[in-house]
Amino acid sequence: MTDRFPTLDDLDAATVAGLLGTGDHERGPQLVTVRSEPLGTTTGFLGELRRLHLTWDPPGDDERTPGRLVAKAPTTDPGGRQVGLLLDVWAREHRFFAELAPRCSTRVPACHANLADPAAGRWLLLLGDAGDTTAAAQSDGASAEHAVAALTEIAGLHRDFAGGRPVAWLAGFDRGPLEALQAAVCGAVEPFLDRFGALLPDGTATVLRRFAPRLAEWSAAMARGPLTVVHADYRLDNLVIDAAGRVTVLDWQTTLVGPAAMDVASFLATSLTVADRRAWEDDLFASYAAVTGTTPGAVRRGVRLHLLWWMALYANNLSRLEPDDPRAVAMLHSTVRRTFTAAVDHDCAALLDEPW
Repeated sequence: MTDRFPTLDDLDAATVAGLLGTGDHERGPQLVTVRSEPLGTTTGFLGELRRLHLTWDPPGDDERTPGRLVAKAPTTDPGGRQVGLLLDVWAREHRFFAELAPRCSTRVPACHANLADPAAGRWLLLLGDAGDTTAAAQSDGASAEHAVAALTEIAGLHRDFAGGRPVAWLAGFDRGPLEALQAAVCGAVEPFLDRFGALLPDGTATVLRRFAPRLAEWSAAMARGPLTVVHADYRLDNLVIDAAGRVTVLDWQTTLVGPAAMDVASFLATSLTVADRRAWEDDLFASYAAVTGTTPGAVRRGVRLHLLWWMALYANNLSRLEPDDPRAVAMLHSTVRRTFTAAVDHDCAALLDEPW
């Protein structure tokens, strides 16, 4: 491997062996070939993903000689780069795998290499391939069984880091009102409505316009807690659920210190069909509450409040993303419809006239 920071196109056998620390070993399995293929159209909008198929001689049988890896680098899409730089996503994920993943009981991919050159805007991760999911695509919606498994898995993260700030560098609601984000959201509302307004239930455009200039005020209220570490993009397409029902959580670019309800609201609003969410959400509130030691009423209240957050965040982020893949477009459309419909179902408009 050269000293040059590797790109995804550089990931041949010699480079990957060097990153895995096997290139200088004369004994034991040697990495012979690496075959790369693009991976995912609805995961990692802010990252470019490749699945690497590795061949060893002789074949390996432990984690030092994986048969598949996932390589991840920052997106090259201009809109995605803009969002990523605003949210500092690549440095955040780099440091998550270096410092938080080892302390986390939630199942995450193994990290085999973690490179960063922040001054040049370059990052690279080589992650263990979590395998193939048995879950439906996000646009189709999760089953009741998978919804329970997903909320149970993220509850582990919320328990692990409840009540404290585990590292100084992590972004969070406890760092003061989100004034810069509020300004960005306010600037994105009308472009978002131009692109997605036809998908929105009646009245929700008004809710979005009213909430956007109050995002910093809202975030200051949420900072009163309780807070924990949250994934902050918790949805079905960022999960692998295997045949045994085990959940592996992907894409830690937006992790931050915030209210746990942020993840619960994200999953319920994006990853269930509207009909299924309406039918199951009371049971899911109760299931999550039982795992975390809170009450279903508190979970419901948190979800209502954080539907406002997701309306604003999707206005900011989705107004800047322009995926070409039809499946990705369908996923964005279902996310918008479902989230804004959930806001109607939970009467989020009334929250704008209540104390937070």
